[in-house]
Amino acid sequence: MYRNRISLEELLFNETGWYSIIEHQRQAMHKEIASKNGDQLLNTSSEDLAKYYADKYAIVVPVLDRENIIVDQRESQIDVSHDRMRYIRDRSQPHYITGTAVDVEIPFSGDKGVFLFDHPRTI
Repeated sequence: MYRNRISLEELLFNETGWYSIIEHQRQAMHKEIASKNGDQLLNTSSEDLAKYYADKYAIVVPVLDRENIIVDQRESQIDVSHDRMRYIRDRSQPHYITGTAVDVEIPFSGDKGVFLFDHPRTI
């Protein structure tokens, strides 16, 4: 159902900033390394340690699967009672009009949480 009001939880790229996530990952990795037994660190190859930490703390940016996008379109009753551009006498009640609802499903691989990060804007 169409809504003019969208909660902040539903918006993409609207939560924690990218820098905060990177900083959190860096601090968590440093904390884990500091808590390791010194002998364990000395007895493990540098390459193996680097690979372990890189894999564990990596953020995998999602890749969209454009070949398998699914789009569904149908007639639907849409509540326009919160549309300020329309004259509606009683906005406390739903006011429905016939419209078109479009559902889009885009499969992806990677970390879904990245869709919530507030990415830095470029000019």
